[in-house]
Amino acid sequence: YQQRRHLVDVTEIFNQLHGEKKRRLIKLIYLVFLLFLSLFWMIWSVLDDE
Repeated sequence: YQQRRHLVDVTEIFNQLHGEKKRRLIKLIYLVFLLFLSLFWMIWSVLDDE
């Protein structure tokens, strides 16, 4: 908020749309990867203890 990036000119929204979609898709893929990695290691450790 200090950089005021949340205030966007209406005409600039469509120019920035492609980059924002790409950035958010990369973040989503990263978070899904971390989720599955965490679940995998949790299941692995539970099964390894038995």
